[in-house]
Amino acid sequence: MRLYKFFYSIVILFCFLMDRIFIPLFSFPRVKESISNIWSMELFRNTKHVLLLLFLLGVLLRVVSYFLIPSLYGLQSDSIGYYLSAVNGVEHGLFSTYWPPGFPLIISLFYLIFNSNTILILTSFLIVIGSLCGLISYHISLKLFKNRSAALLAFLFICIQPSFLIHSPQLLSDTFAVMLMGISIIYMLMDYENSNKRISIILGVIIGFLVLVRPNYIFMIIIYFLLVTLSNHVMKIKVEKLALFSLTLILTLTPWLVYTEIMIGEPVISTNGGVNFYIGNNPNANGRYTEPYGLTGYNDGYDKGLNYISNNPLSTLSLYLKKLVLLISTPYILPWELPEHHFNYSEIIYSLVLNIGFLITELLGIRGLLLLKQRRLLIYFTSLIILINLTLIPFFVDGRLTLPLLLIYTIFGSYYIARVIELTIKSTKIKKIF
Repeated sequence: MRLYKFFYSIVILFCFLMDRIFIPLFSFPRVKESISNIWSMELFRNTKHVLLLLFLLGVLLRVVSYFLIPSLYGLQSDSIGYYLSAVNGVEHGLFSTYWPPGFPLIISLFYLIFNSNTILILTSFLIVIGSLCGLISYHISLKLFKNRSAALLAFLFICIQPSFLIHSPQLLSDTFAVMLMGISIIYMLMDYENSNKRISIILGVIIGFLVLVRPNYIFMIIIYFLLVTLSNHVMKIKVEKLALFSLTLILTLTPWLVYTEIMIGEPVISTNGGVNFYIGNNPNANGRYTEPYGLTGYNDGYDKGLNYISNNPLSTLSLYLKKLVLLISTPYILPWELPEHHFNYSEIIYSLVLNIGFLITELLGIRGLLLLKQRRLLIYFTSLIILINLTLIPFFVDGRLTLPLLLIYTIFGSYYIARVIELTIKSTKIKKIF
């Protein structure tokens, strides 16, 4: 009971401080008048027109980002591995087992159709996907809150949020995975409201493919089991839903597992998991990415990482706490973390903007989450946030891996902002948002 009271006091204090800081920003008469004038414009009365404008804004900003920071885009780093796996799969029928197969399969489709223009067309495709993530956040918000203003703000903030904006054109699987996650959440909310078992089958396919795109999204399997457990469906319906979901999920994963069994003698999603695990658990691990030197096989990383953990429990605990702090506060590398690398002015700006953008989105998102009145959905989304963090902590902290968190925070943060705007416009003084 004392622990509950302690956490409840922390929550109340957090809400109080956020409201004291944030509400005054919208309380100035000129600000309220400007917002009222904008929302009363004829353009904003037609939802379809606003959605189209937001979508085009998202595309335009991503195109601008692509041309302003060309060094971030094209074939580099992991994108080279994805691309070569796709090309080898198309030309020789052999996909790499090192990389998760989902994104190379997408690339291979583009390669089959567009060949020499694959990179340009695929980049354009991912730019569109980045804007579609905004549209998905709009539908999730509308389903949760039935608040048009909050839903439109969620779309807008996905369009302009620095991390989403910069990562969308990269030839990596992150933006595509977030889109699949968002679609999964929409179907989960539909599943929570009705007993249509076909939704469980659809979710099995989507989440199965999502795991093939990025295995760390395995938390979506756990969160669906939790949501079905929390729902009002009778036990028979719950069991049927989970059985259908599990069966469809297994069938979606099976072809690739059979392929890896044939190729390397072991059914796995990818063989780079051990490498990433060792990166996060070795004597030189600092919570960020470090080169995994000395590994001789794909299971060697797990063996060495687990050996390090068992021999250094206190150091591991300290390291994991550091990762948690980095995930909460600064997921992107800060200039002073790499003194041997002399960050230029643009790199410093890049780091600070993305970290500050993440922190603001996170704070607003947590405050908005606390406005969710349905206790079961509050448990669901809180658990989702916790699970995303828990799946990242054993490995290493890299800003682009926090995009699923940012999707959740943006949806709830937008609702909080919308509520503040609505109440400040209607009242001269606000005592509380709840």
